[in-house]
Amino acid sequence: MEKRWEFPERQAPQAPGGSTHPTEKPGALFSRFIQYHTQPGDLVFDPFCGSGSSLIAADRAGRKWLGCEIDPQFHEMATRRIEAERSQLRLM
Repeated sequence: MEKRWEFPERQAPQAPGGSTHPTEKPGALFSRFIQYHTQPGDLVFDPFCGSGSSLIAADRAGRKWLGCEIDPQFHEMATRRIEAERSQLRLM
């Protein structure tokens, strides 16, 4: 079993006002954790959701999700990212 996971680097999404989230993790990391530790329909809770990467990964995996973010700037960024994700047509 592989002991280390590697993910490609990516540019953090822009927050309102042009800043980025300082600790954003790759969506692929959240996807892997969610796939390994939850079942479709389960609830994923992120009490510090930042820019929303974990919530987007949960939504893509068919999980319910709930996120909290105290910083209004990052709450707005997460809201916009989730709305953009959900507005895209999904083809199977």
